[in-house]
Formats: sequence, C-alpha cells, structure tokens
Amino acid sequence: TKQPESLRLGKVGKDVYAMRSGKETIYLVDSKVLETLQRPAKEYRNRSLAEFNRFNIKRIRFDRNGKILDLVKKENKWGIADQPDKEIDTHKVEALIAKVQDTKVTRYATSQTPNTGLSKPGLTLQLSDDDGEKVNVLLKFGAAQGDQIFVAREKLPVPFLIKLSDYKEINLEGSAFMLKNTEKSKSDVVPNEQTKKDS
Repeated sequence: TKQPESLRLGKVGKDVYAMRSGKETIYLVDSKVLETLQRPAKEYRNRSLAEFNRFNIKRIRFDRNGKILDLVKKENKWGIADQPDKEIDTHKVEALIAKVQDTKVTRYATSQTPNTGLSKPGLTLQLSDDDGEKVNVLLKFGAAQGDQIFVAREKLPVPFLIKLSDYKEINLEGSAFMLKNTEKSKSDVVPNEQTKKDS
C-alpha cells in the first residue's frame, strides 16, 4: 500500500514553493495552488447525482411504494417488462438516463438532517446492467424542501438535495415513455398499393 505524502508549501513575495516530505528538492509552483487549497472542503465534493456508463444500462426500475415499473432493453429497443406489446419511445428512455447522469447535487445534508423523507421514499430508482443482477445506480427520493428534494444514493453515507424540477423530469410514469401512433417512423409503416404507386 502506498503511504500518503506530505507537501509543504511556502510563499516568498508572490512566489509559492513546494517541498515533498523526506525530499530535499524545492519546487516553484503556480500561485493558484494556494488559492485552490484554501477553498472550503465542500467545494471538492462530487456534485453528480450518479456516475455510471449510460451504455451499460439495460434495466430501469421505478419503485413507488411497491408499485413497480420495469423498463428493459433488448436488441437495442426499450420495452416495459410486463407489457411487451406496448411500444416504447427509445429516445425518451435515453433522455431519462441522460437526465439522471447530468443532474447535479445542489447541496449535501448530514445524516442527522430531520424530515428528509428517506425512511419511506416516494420513489426508488434503480439502473442496472443486462441481467439486472448488478445495480449500477440506486437512488431514493424523499421529501421536498422548498424547490429541492432529498435524495439518498447507495454507498453514500449522507443525503443530498437536487432541484425539484430535475426530479420531476426523472419521476416519470410509464405513459410518458409510450410511443404514440403519430410518432412512429416512416420505416415502421408498411406501404400499401397506393403508396407504392406514388413512389
């Protein structure tokens, strides 16, 4: 295991110098290093709602207090697991995945923050790989607080908040993904005798 190293910094006039512990060499470094190190620790926190490879996601589960909606991807097409006859707009599912990946945390709470609503989340969202065995992302959405909502992410010890407007774009019902007849592409339309004559 690699041992941590100490870095000593010093300033003479406008020049900033650095020296590694146990080493004799002194380096002249960019003065912005000091500015960066003086920032509060909270500025270094990861602001992503979730980090994952969107191309690995093959199953999305919405769990609203036991009411389950499972979207599954097979042969590059998305569908509803228990309603295979329903046509799903793949672009809308991909937009949801992108929204989850691109949403930013507005602030972190503490594990003692009251009234988060996370003990009984209104929505648990799970993004998984091919077989659903490996959960890539598990998010629990709790209580709203003004224009934000509390979220818990698996393996992260503290809750955080995101914009309520972002949550509304994530918390979609199955009907939001349905492909309407007018949205079918021309390639889905089987030509009849009249359209063959016109072309």
